Amino acid sequence: MSTQSKLESLETVNPQAEWGDAQYAAQVTALNQGAVICRLSQFRLLRVTGEDAATFLQGQLSNDVRLLDGCNAQYTGYSSAKGRLLASSLCWKSEESYFLLVASDLAESIAKRLTMFIMRSKVKLSIDEAFCLFGFKGEQAEMALTAKGYDLPIQPLQSAGYANGSMCIRLPSGGVLLALGDAEAEVLRAGLPTTVTEIGDEAWSLLDIAAGIPWITAATQEQFVAQMVNMDLFGAISFTKGCYPGQEIIARTRYLGKIKRRMYRVKLSILSSAGGALYSPGMEGQSIGMIVNVARDADGQYQALAAIQSASWDEGIYLDVDNKCSVENLSLPYSHVDE
Repeated sequence: MSTQSKLESLETVNPQAEWGDAQYAAQVTALNQGAVICRLSQFRLLRVTGEDAATFLQGQLSNDVRLLDGCNAQYTGYSSAKGRLLASSLCWKSEESYFLLVASDLAESIAKRLTMFIMRSKVKLSIDEAFCLFGFKGEQAEMALTAKGYDLPIQPLQSAGYANGSMCIRLPSGGVLLALGDAEAEVLRAGLPTTVTEIGDEAWSLLDIAAGIPWITAATQEQFVAQMVNMDLFGAISFTKGCYPGQEIIARTRYLGKIKRRMYRVKLSILSSAGGALYSPGMEGQSIGMIVNVARDADGQYQALAAIQSASWDEGIYLDVDNKCSVENLSLPYSHVDE
């Protein structure tokens, strides 16, 4: 059976477009107030193995891979030589393998690009199809996992591995990510109590938006230097490690003074999409920002992460050049230290 067929056999949630407003609102309510499970179809895993795997990744990613010890995870970025993000990732180590969680629509291109730089290194890199990826959040969901023998990590970005090969990461957003095989996933989902609501990946993405964690997708690839999406503010950049693609640009951005664009969490009254432009009066239609990620909220409006020219807030931020659809600034769990 193909991997796609296996995933379909798990009776995954229908695409967002097939849900009505009331169904979606119920999912968001369960996410915020109850217990949920979500198959994370918006992500895929890259696996990197081999004697030189750590050294290879250390020379490619923005964070310090040497700090991964099998009990932790880290956010990181992969940039072009011009310092523009090709992908953002959650990275961890399990036994002798390193795993990179990346946006699904980038997995193949990132795997291909990284493979180009392996050359004579003793490294194997592949898209790992052995795992299903699930998110769990809420007391009842975590109690169900514990009852099945999953001793969950407690602190954000702690990781755990299990005898059946499954892996778990505690996320800063409050949920946990569980990577497990097809058979284990089917058994686990069949045994969940009815108090655990199954939600779609759009609702789940509200957690990362609230946590200020950006995910680079095909629509936003090579649009941002890492600091524009706050990767330095939530620990996704090491400024003390050695060289990697784009390192000179990222370091220069840090040491030359105030960063002109930063990522903000915002509320939108109408739908935009990743890569959508933002505007401000007096800029004569010139874009002053870009949507990074967006998801519908329970009230039918939208929450988004957007990289915005910070000085433009004084005159207001809008979704349209006519400055009619304004953008509301929401809080993030960390501060913009250079403001």
